[in-house]
Formats: sequence, structure tokens, C-alpha cells
Amino acid sequence: MKLGIRLFQLIIAVSALTFFNSCGDDEPGTMTVDPPRAIFESSVATDNSGTVTFTNFSVGADSYVWDFGDGSGSSTEENPSYTYSESGKYTVTLTVTNAGGTDDSESEVSVAFNIIAAGDMSDEATWTFKQVWDDPDNGVDHAFADGTFLWDNSESTLYSQSYLWQEVAVEAGKTYRFSADIAASAGTNGIWFELYFGNADPANEGDYNSNGLRLYVSSFDDPVSGCANDPFSGDFVSVAQGCMPNAEETKILAADGTFTLTAEELTENGTIYLVFKSGSWDSADNYKDGIALDNVAIVEVL
Repeated sequence: MKLGIRLFQLIIAVSALTFFNSCGDDEPGTMTVDPPRAIFESSVATDNSGTVTFTNFSVGADSYVWDFGDGSGSSTEENPSYTYSESGKYTVTLTVTNAGGTDDSESEVSVAFNIIAAGDMSDEATWTFKQVWDDPDNGVDHAFADGTFLWDNSESTLYSQSYLWQEVAVEAGKTYRFSADIAASAGTNGIWFELYFGNADPANEGDYNSNGLRLYVSSFDDPVSGCANDPFSGDFVSVAQGCMPNAEETKILAADGTFTLTAEELTENGTIYLVFKSGSWDSADNYKDGIALDNVAIVEVL
């Protein structure tokens, strides 16, 4: 009889233990947690600062660890920003964690700095201007104003020739992209506006044509140029492509502004002179309301 009672008690105890163990998975403190998923996007600033902003779309994460790929940068913020000090391609890794585990996500960001100093025309000390022809009826007004550089007619001017330039360090064999904004709200007539990547110092040149012409905006009133008196505004490369005399004889930039230079095209110091050359011919109102230049940039294509 006692044996039967003890057997019955044992059965009841085992059943209760099984019941409570089976219900334990449903308790809030012991529920299984799914591992997180790491997801993010990046946006590179356009202000030449090297700053990249990261937006986190991760699911189910409690903590975040960022590796910005340059050997030193990291963060535990959910949506960090990071400023790189050099141009390059960087593999960024986000590791997310919760009670159920971890997950990683990688993405490559490309950071390229503008190698033009004060390309926004905010510091005239970084640019040099030269008026080449200095006869009484030769000249062109010029000024840094309102964040642009402006060429305009001088009073009683019939002819002019001028250079605006900056010396820039580049590397032979690397591909770069040039861009700039140019505008003439009232058009022009009888002027030229040219871009050179040269290895001759413009300070010593009377008619700059070093290393081949790269871009040429001509607004003479003839069917070849096709843009005399017409207002224009936009990217310099696009404007020049639509206003190019004798294009087959002219060394010009690709439509996307890219270029690659050889060692022979550089100075001994591994630099080029980025030269804007502009002049007018036989008119007192060639520039009309003027030609404005802004946002000059050369960046390495990574």
C-alpha cells in the first residue's frame, strides 16, 4: 500500500515538473530573442570637408559599434558622422548586438577632396590675376565679388587679354575630374574664355597655350561657335561642349570632365597651372554684363 502511494506521488511530481518546464519558455524573462540585422546607408558631404554621415536602419539592435575603415575611427553612436582626413576608399563596418546575438554589415565609401584652394572664390589670395595687354584701349575689369570671380568690360576697352590661375599639385597617371560654374546672364560677343592645364608659369607668358587647349568658350558671331550673344549658365564643361570652334583641332576635356596627365605635362615640382584665359576683340561691350566663374573643383576619381 505504501509502495503504491509513493509511486503515485512520484508520478505526480514528475508530471508537475514536466508541466512547469514546458511552460517556462513562455515566461517573459526566458523568451528566445531573434538576432539583430545590421543595415545602414552613408552620405558624403559636398562641402569638401571629408565628412560622411551614416544613417542606421538596423532592426532589433541594442548596441552599435562602427569601424570607419581608416585604422583609427570608431563610434558607438546609433547615427554617427565621421570626418576623413585623406582622399580614399574606405570599408565601413557596422556591428549590432542584442541578447540574441550579433550581425555585421559592410559598405564602401569614397571620399575625394577638392585640390583647388578656395574654389568657391572665397579667398582671392589663393588666385593670381594678370592683365596681359596694357595699351590704353586694352583692359578688362575684374573682381572677386559675392562669391564669384567676374570678368567685365573696362570703360572704352576695345581689346583685352587676361589670366586667372592657381598652381595645383597632381600625380601623373591618376584620373581627375574638373568642374566649375560659369555664367553670362546677357551673353557675350567677340570674347574667348579658355581653360588650360599647363606646366608653364603664366606670370612669364604673353599668350598662354601650354600643354594643349582643354576647353574653349568662343562667342564670335559666326556659325562655327554658335553662341554669340546667347546667355549661358551651368557647368563649364557642358557650356564649352556646346560652344566650341574647330573642336576637331582642339584638345578638350571629356564630356564628364575627366582627364589624366602624363609626367611630361607636369612641372618639375609635380604641379600644373590651372589657367583661365579670357579676352575680347574690337568691341567696347564684349562682356556685356560680364562672365562669372565659381565653384572650381578638381577631384581625384577613385
